[in-house]
Amino acid sequence: MKKYIILFILGCMLFADDKDPFEFSAPKDWRPERIAFPLSFAPEIKYDGFEELRFAPGMFSPEKDDYFCYVFFLWIEEKVSLDQKKIHEILLAYYKGLCKAVAEKRKLELNLDDIKVSVEKTKEKESKKVKYLAVVDWYDPFVTGKKLSLHMDIELFHSEDNSKSILFACVSPHKPTSENKTWATMYSIRNSFKLKSPNKKQSKDKN
Repeated sequence: MKKYIILFILGCMLFADDKDPFEFSAPKDWRPERIAFPLSFAPEIKYDGFEELRFAPGMFSPEKDDYFCYVFFLWIEEKVSLDQKKIHEILLAYYKGLCKAVAEKRKLELNLDDIKVSVEKTKEKESKKVKYLAVVDWYDPFVTGKKLSLHMDIELFHSEDNSKSILFACVSPHKPTSENKTWATMYSIRNSFKLKSPNKKQSKDKN
């Protein structure tokens, strides 16, 4: 079973670049991955850029408290309007496509019509951040082949010049709460995300 996970990851992975225009920190045991657009399993998501992920240590271990917990962000090389409808479209295409691709490799028969996504717009008190809470009802095609509901806490960012768009999500089978250790870690990862100053980047390049 692990070979399907490894083959899928190796087929998609790119390596991080020190010259990335952003920075963030995650625990060393949260495995990194980067997937370039267009995503092979979800070509309907038509953007230039990539998806960056960090997986909890117990990501593929159903007996662990951090099973299927991870963070990801979509780095989009343009200013796009990511409203409730668009986020729904992206998540549905992503998880249906991923489920189909992995299930076919593992020869699993899963009813993709059962995959549903709900998205709700919310806003933190005393904050200008636009947030969305989403639930993805799908399967775990990697390990169990069983139905699995994922809760997502999503924030949107834009670069200072509005030339880049970032959708950053924390994901878990458990409902969002900072009292949960894994959720607290995921929030910490997202809160550490910063866009580098173009001026600083230029200075480093000159040196």
